[in-house]
Amino acid sequence: MTTPVPQITEVCLFTNRQVMVFDQAGNQINNLQADLSSTESYNDYKLQSALEEVIQAEATCYIARWNGWRAPLSIEELAYLLGQGTWYWETIKKPEWEAKQATEEPEDVSAEESL
Repeated sequence: MTTPVPQITEVCLFTNRQVMVFDQAGNQINNLQADLSSTESYNDYKLQSALEEVIQAEATCYIARWNGWRAPLSIEELAYLLGQGTWYWETIKKPEWEAKQATEEPEDVSAEESL
């Protein structure tokens, strides 16, 4: 019997760079917390895989301090603060941007050229 994967609902990045991940019931998801809090460069794959899980779950992200203050944070900002900005751009945002560019009609520049 397999253990059901908890649904990620909230991610908090604390000012000491530790990350807490919570499911729908408010329980911590320890394996993701460990992967997202890792500062070892050889664990980039684990960190990126954990970020992909957060992105797929469309979790709400916050930056927080221990005394209860927290402010909303985009997943993109979370990736950059965790040192994965380049990976996020190349893996997530660039393909989205390229797809959007491919579907948009090119601007008519002939009027500008005649000036």
